[in-house]
Amino acid sequence: HHMGGHDIQERALRESYRALRPGGLVVIQTLSQRQIRDGFWYFDLIPEATQRLADRYIALPDLISKLGDIGFKYEGSTVPIDATLQGKAHFDTDGPFKPEWRAGMSIWPLATEAEVQNALDRLRAMKRDGTFEEYYLKREALRKDFGEMTFVHAVKK
Repeated sequence: HHMGGHDIQERALRESYRALRPGGLVVIQTLSQRQIRDGFWYFDLIPEATQRLADRYIALPDLISKLGDIGFKYEGSTVPIDATLQGKAHFDTDGPFKPEWRAGMSIWPLATEAEVQNALDRLRAMKRDGTFEEYYLKREALRKDFGEMTFVHAVKK
């Protein structure tokens, strides 16, 4: 998703295939569409930016299909349920209030200033009225159910 559109990502996959010897392994760290929607507690605060991020990812079934079209043999996927992409920063429930925290996340630059402000207002209101803990636990339960990232494994035939 950092590389640009799906066409550039597909070119990178093709170049990986070209560069590998037969039997060579490619491992792709990606997110499923569900992981994008529900794997990060704070993504729910900026739904428009979340959709923009989701649009940048090749959906898993399409990625697996593209790998086969290129010549790879799909070997499977691994979902590390307990891992978080941002490590300890993921659990910083005041993180969205900090510009440096937001700067370390791929999604926040996709949000408009108005979307960021709405997210911070919503977060402040939940913390003020005592509903944040329930919200956070519900969002974290989703992440713990299906993970925050997926590793796709494929071998050059």
